[in-house]
Amino acid sequence: MTSRKDKVKAAKKVIRNRRFSRFTISASITCLVITLGLGFVVYHRYHTTQTWQDTRIKGALKDVPPEFAKNTYSIGLLSDINELVAVKESLNHVTADNGLTSNTIKKAKTAYDESKQILSKYKITGGESFTNQERLGAYIMDYEIEQSAYTNPDASKLTIVIDKISQQNLNESNPTDTAILSRLDAITNDYSELNNFVDTYVPQIGNISGNLVTVKSAVTKELTGKMLSDIEKTKLYKFTNIRMLKALLTSNSWTNVINNNADLANKSLWDKSLAIFNALSKSEYLDISSIKTYGDAKKAGIKISGDTQKVGYDILDDSPIDTIRVDGQDLNAGQYVRKSAAINATIKPTYKRNASVPVVPSEPTNSTGSSTSSNQSNSDSNSTRTSSTTNSSSESSSSTSTQNPVQNPAQEPAQNQQETPPTSTTNENPNQ
Repeated sequence: MTSRKDKVKAAKKVIRNRRFSRFTISASITCLVITLGLGFVVYHRYHTTQTWQDTRIKGALKDVPPEFAKNTYSIGLLSDINELVAVKESLNHVTADNGLTSNTIKKAKTAYDESKQILSKYKITGGESFTNQERLGAYIMDYEIEQSAYTNPDASKLTIVIDKISQQNLNESNPTDTAILSRLDAITNDYSELNNFVDTYVPQIGNISGNLVTVKSAVTKELTGKMLSDIEKTKLYKFTNIRMLKALLTSNSWTNVINNNADLANKSLWDKSLAIFNALSKSEYLDISSIKTYGDAKKAGIKISGDTQKVGYDILDDSPIDTIRVDGQDLNAGQYVRKSAAINATIKPTYKRNASVPVVPSEPTNSTGSSTSSNQSNSDSNSTRTSSTTNSSSESSSSTSTQNPVQNPAQEPAQNQQETPPTSTTNENPNQ
């Protein structure tokens, strides 16, 4: 009995030992896993922080701009100070190359923009950093002006950058600013030559509006040659637009325009050969071919000669034009002339009886001798009048004849028919 109890106790002890062993093993494994995890975290953090942020100032302390000089510096302030070093580096490139280049312009613009943000943050509007920033800004503007001077001329920006760099050079003369100003002066001279060319020739060529050029009739082969000569002489072919003009002036299309410019008759050829050219402006020029009658001349508002007025008669609007002159020179159909010129049209008047205006009575005529009577001298007419005043019977006869003049029935036109007014009011009566 006692032996059996001992066996039971021994078995229970074995079971308890086994359970403890399993617990111990599980706890050991758990601790090992935790230890490995913590070790990995420490290792990872160590590697992520093994590169320390450099909080030193680039360069020596004496190079720190006076406006940023302090006994202690925050990490943010040190970073901003170091960013301003890029401005000095760009200025060094400017000095080395006598200006910015395609290789340095991008870095210079970045440094300039960052400098503006930093100085604005600290509200700095003066001092070394601000001066360096303004100098770099002027050099950036100079680069942009020089790059676009002949493709997109901008005289106002050119003036601004010249003023800025000139002021810098006055404050502190240096070879770099002198070299830049020399280049800008050359561009200024080219702009002056361009303005002279435009002022001289554009009024002679016509009006230019965008891609449309209205050409005057005065454009000739000689004028074209002179323009080409001046382009070469002043080297205006540097300008993109002038190179395009030069190519146009030497093209077959321009030659065709010049050859047809004498009479301006083939406008369709202009439109087909050169889209940017158009016919002469109707608002500025008068087509001589369009002035054919007295009415046309009145409508055009030009001076008219030969329009002698006759009492009781009107000049017909379809009276033909005899000649058209400008400054004493005859013009022919097909020619064009400025409306502002002193144009004078001479007409051959034809008259029409105006029934609303009474005709002044004239001396009686003899129906059988009207031709002879119309050709009498003034002295004969005066003699007849004197005789008629002394003889009362003759007076009565003269009065009757004046109110009812004798006419040639064969020559009497219908009412309101076109008539020729009398050349003498003494001895002739108009045909009615």
